[in-house]
Amino acid sequence: MIVEDNMVVATMLEAMVHKMGHTVIGPCVSQEDAFAAIADQTPSHAVLDINLGGDVTSFAVAEVLQERGVTIAFSSAYSQYVIPASLSAVPLMPKPIKQAELESFLGHADG
Repeated sequence: MIVEDNMVVATMLEAMVHKMGHTVIGPCVSQEDAFAAIADQTPSHAVLDINLGGDVTSFAVAEVLQERGVTIAFSSAYSQYVIPASLSAVPLMPKPIKQAELESFLGHADG
């Protein structure tokens, strides 16, 4: 799952994920899109942009995904210090995300 409000970044991430053999839920460009997507399905992994525009963050989405056992990582130019204590164990991939970082997080698709 990709949650990213910048469509250029979202498209690049989606291409990298597909190149590794995974399917993508999203990209979701808002918190609302993300909640709608996870109402229908639960991803195995999620890359979440921290800031989704204005004062909206992906933290609420991250908490729901974490409760469902989804492996999540944040993607942001922000530092680790903006992440709430309840999500402090979630890794942060600094933007721009490199293919190697994404591969390390996702691994290769089975089969």
